[in-house]
Amino acid sequence: MYDIPQFSDVQTRKIGKDKYEAYHGTDDDLIVSFEKYPVYLEHKSKLEGRKLYEERDHIRIQFPADRTREIFRPVKTEWDNAGPPDAERFPRQWAAWQNQASAVQAGTLLQEWPHVNKAQVLELKAMNIVTVEHLAAVTDSTLHTLGMGARELRDKAKTWLDRTREDATLSSVMARLEALEAENRALREGVNVPAEAEARQESFVPVRKPPASAKRAPRSDPAVAKQNRLAALARARAARSNKHSNLAQLQEGA
Repeated sequence: MYDIPQFSDVQTRKIGKDKYEAYHGTDDDLIVSFEKYPVYLEHKSKLEGRKLYEERDHIRIQFPADRTREIFRPVKTEWDNAGPPDAERFPRQWAAWQNQASAVQAGTLLQEWPHVNKAQVLELKAMNIVTVEHLAAVTDSTLHTLGMGARELRDKAKTWLDRTREDATLSSVMARLEALEAENRALREGVNVPAEAEARQESFVPVRKPPASAKRAPRSDPAVAKQNRLAALARARAARSNKHSNLAQLQEGA
């Protein structure tokens, strides 16, 4: 028989009408690995008259900074009252095991963290702490197992994680703003309307057009205008000639 202690409080969340699922709040802080372990086959052994074993998948769960607690049991393959199958609950570690690779812990590895030296990395690894996230998750009740300076180191890990998350959020916002600016630029180029032209169009006040019913003066033809001027000049000359002729007649009669 296997001793299977509860390693994190089971909670439930609603996933549909009258449908709930169980989940565990601290699974990300657990150190999980899978391995083959020989299991004694009692029934087959009795039939064969000799001891028979079969290697089956097992799960090993360890806790940061607590070497007194460890869970080792057969892999759970079906849903039960405690939650989902292990392959669904720990998909990354299960995939690594299926690929015959060591399960890589999520987070920043301690050897990549600039605030600890090599000796501290080895000491923390011996306490099942392999990532900065594991170090930040160490509880006050187990902090004393890490020795002198553990609290300061744990708090430094928490502060570093908070700052990196804030930086990641800011970077995400800036990237989104740059993407929106690129989309706006592409839209302007797509309709061939530069930003300067848009500004001019916004400040442009159109001139009022006269109503369609207003009559416009007909445009004069240059040739017709010239003929009119010549006709007027001929009429003026004829009038002057008639005036001189009438004056001469009056002088003769006198």
